[in-house]
Amino acid sequence: MNPLKKQPDFFRMNEDQKIFMIASADDSIYLNLSGKTKREIDIDQEFMISAIKCVIYDRGSFYLLANKTRGKLGLFLIRMDERSPII
Repeated sequence: MNPLKKQPDFFRMNEDQKIFMIASADDSIYLNLSGKTKREIDIDQEFMISAIKCVIYDRGSFYLLANKTRGKLGLFLIRMDERSPII
């Protein structure tokens, strides 16, 4: 388990409450507790993002809004399928 560096600002879960996205401004973790195999992904490390501003869940997808990726400043929206966030 990857610990967050500070208190999370966002906590979103899917409809059956077995898949979660937890995030602070600089950290984001995806947790899938459904089925026999549990899965955890460090999203900020995977996508190289920081300055996370919002996390939303809607109809089978998580959306993450961030202001930095790979050291570049901007507005970045990442959509992740709840069952397979990383392809």
